[in-house]
Amino acid sequence: MAVYLPRLPLDRLRRAGQPGADGLFAVTREERSAVRLAVLSDEALALGLTPGMTFADARALAADLLTVPEDQGRDAQLLASMQRYCGRYTPAAARDGADGLVLDVTGCAHLFGGEAVMIVQVAEDLAELGVSARLALADTRGAARAVARWGISAEAPSRSDADAHPSGRATAQTRIVPVGGVREAVGSLPVDAVAVPKDAVTMRRLGLTVIADLYRIPSAQLAKRFGLAFVEQLDAVLGRTPDPVTPEKALSSFSARLSLPDPIGLEADVAEGVRRLTAQVCKRLEEASHGARALRLEVSRADHTSEALTIGLAWPSRDPDLIGGQFRPRLAKLDARTGIDVLRLIATVTEPYTGKQHGFAAEAQTKGDMASLVASLGNRIGFDRVQSFVRGDSHLPERSFAMVAPHEAEAATSANAFAFDRPRPLQAVPLERAEVTEPGRPPRAFRWRGRSFRAQRAEGPERIAPEWWRDDPNWASGTRDYWRVQTEEGERLWLATLAASKTPDWYVAGVFA
Repeated sequence: MAVYLPRLPLDRLRRAGQPGADGLFAVTREERSAVRLAVLSDEALALGLTPGMTFADARALAADLLTVPEDQGRDAQLLASMQRYCGRYTPAAARDGADGLVLDVTGCAHLFGGEAVMIVQVAEDLAELGVSARLALADTRGAARAVARWGISAEAPSRSDADAHPSGRATAQTRIVPVGGVREAVGSLPVDAVAVPKDAVTMRRLGLTVIADLYRIPSAQLAKRFGLAFVEQLDAVLGRTPDPVTPEKALSSFSARLSLPDPIGLEADVAEGVRRLTAQVCKRLEEASHGARALRLEVSRADHTSEALTIGLAWPSRDPDLIGGQFRPRLAKLDARTGIDVLRLIATVTEPYTGKQHGFAAEAQTKGDMASLVASLGNRIGFDRVQSFVRGDSHLPERSFAMVAPHEAEAATSANAFAFDRPRPLQAVPLERAEVTEPGRPPRAFRWRGRSFRAQRAEGPERIAPEWWRDDPNWASGTRDYWRVQTEEGERLWLATLAASKTPDWYVAGVFA
């Protein structure tokens, strides 16, 4: 059984209470350097708008058109939920692209009263969930998929039909291909049902418009012109070769929902609801040995409006206190309006996490404090702006470290990382020439960046040779000597010079803390 969900993005928005989704509405996506319509409501279709039309052209025809950009992540989550839901019909359920499912109902249909009763029940259940679907049942997986997507009429409704059904209720259409009738059923379908778009265009130019036109051409000639993969796909559709459904493990869902008998509006009440949800989600994460990296709190109000609050975490975590602490500043800015009646917490990004046993309480406290600090900074200024230093596998100053995201620091540290027993500057700079005003080794006085400095104390030299196995133009001049110089002006600088130079030029290579 193939289940095609042609309006999945629109159905998701309707289920979430998106304002205007039941009227003149469309979901858009960026495609071919333009914003185009992807999924349209019945009212939009009745006005002559079509998928693929540019947003500018659509607004010219319908100035009142409301649009929302697609969210592939949330659409994928809804599809995963549909896959889990279909587990009630068969254990062999898998996703089919971004907008479909395929179910192997072999040995299951009799439990529901037969195939005809089963497909109607699946269709009614999906419609009850607010998801429009086209369902087809056939002898082969490929045939069911082709019929569901290309063999069920989906003509745009007339304007009167759209006005008569303003609610935009989800609908489901079904078709059963008789046993042994695959060849006849798919023969009238367009070649797009079995060919990639590029090959389908070529076929139509050759006069091959429907699949039946391919029956009279030997497989060898089709393979020579369109590739062996196409012939194998056609054979699978017609049942010449096996095309089983590979059961796909449904994605784990780490979420919790709290429906309130009476709307709430006080920050303390909302915080208590979040605390309960966080405890439930963290318990499920622990049972699955996972940790959350990002979470979303969906808030539904009594006036049918909604809002979503999102947070990120530097490391996978299932600590309720840490997660709740990151939501707390956002709850203070939440507008309850007429009151909040539903709260839902979802761990949108998770990773395997078994937890770590720390040797001392102080070590665990330090780790927890660091995770809280990085999470707070990341949620405030962006996680891409929070970086950690890791040691590199080189003794050269510019290659001796790298900047990575905090949660990647442990994994990014090379096993061959060079351990320095000498201090390195806090701020390393490209070699900048210093003007020597009083010679010495290192110079007793010099100017740098428009300022004069006098050496008070110096430590060195530390001789650093280039890596002979690298062709690095920055080290073409050879070995350098480095000095740590404490100046009378207070700065502590890292000075460098060429080791073999008799009249050395001096450079500033870094600034110590």
